[in-house]
This record gives sequence, C-alpha cells and structure tokens, in this order.
Amino acid sequence: MVSNFKKYLIVIAAIVGLLGTGFSAKVLADNIWTGHSNIEAINGDIDTLVDKLKTKEQTANAAKNDLSNAQQQTKQLQSQVDSLQQQLQQANTDKQSEIQEKIAEINQAIADGNSKVADKQKEVDADNQKINDLNQQISDLKNQAASNSSSSNSDLNQAITDVQNTKNKADQAVSNN
Repeated sequence: MVSNFKKYLIVIAAIVGLLGTGFSAKVLADNIWTGHSNIEAINGDIDTLVDKLKTKEQTANAAKNDLSNAQQQTKQLQSQVDSLQQQLQQANTDKQSEIQEKIAEINQAIADGNSKVADKQKEVDADNQKINDLNQQISDLKNQAASNSSSSNSDLNQAITDVQNTKNKADQAVSNN
C-alpha cells in the first residue's frame, strides 16, 4: 500500500507538476501576449511620433523655404527701392537743372526787356526833347509873328492916320476954295 501510495503520490505529483507546468505555460503565454500588445502599442506610438516629426519637419522646411523666399523678395524689393530712390534723386537733379535754366532764361529775358525799355525810354526822351524844341520854336515864331503883327499894325495905323490927315487936308483945301 505504501507502494501504491507512493505510486499514487508520484502520479498525483506528476499531475500537479503537469498542471503547474501547464498553468505556468498559460501565465507565460498570457504575459508574452500582453507584452506583444504593448510592443504593438509602442510601435504604433513610435509611428505616430515619426509621422508627427515628419509633419513638423515638413512644416519647418516649408517655413524655412517661406523665410528664404521672403528674404529673397525683401532683397529684391530693397533693390527696387534703392533703384527708385536713385531715379528719384536723378529726376530731382534734372528738374532742378531745368528750373535753374528756366530762371536764367527768364532773367535774361527780363534783362533784354529792361534794355529794350531803356532804349525806348531814350527814344521817348529824345522825341520829347524834339517836341519841346519844336514847341519853343513855335512859341518864338508866334512871338515874332505877334511882334511883326504889332509892328505892322502900328505902321498900318500910322498909314491910316496919315491918309486920314491927308484927306482932312484935302477936304479943307476943297472947302476953302
């Protein structure tokens, strides 16, 4: 019986051992299976992070390209501004030169006009002097004519008086005779 009992014990120990091994295998399999899902979750998270990094990198590269393009456009626009400022300065210089030329032309025209006015004034002054001289001659001639007229009138009056006296003498001589 002891021997049966030993056998029985060995069988029970073997069954318990097999059950323990089976249970351990099941626990081990469950642990492995759970670890596998964790690995898949980690791999999914890594893929998500990689995708996010790629997106961020693409966004950063796009921003870097935009910045580079903006800097290039800024350089081009600054170059255009510089060119336009130079053109404006040249245009201002040219306009100032034109204005100075026009001022010089106007001043010359004024000087020419003043010279012509002075020449005309000299002509007017000369003509006025001639008029004054002629008026003086007219006045002298009038005075001379008046003097001559007065002298002629005096001679005529004397002649009339002489004729009247002669007539009176003749009338008296006739009446006396």
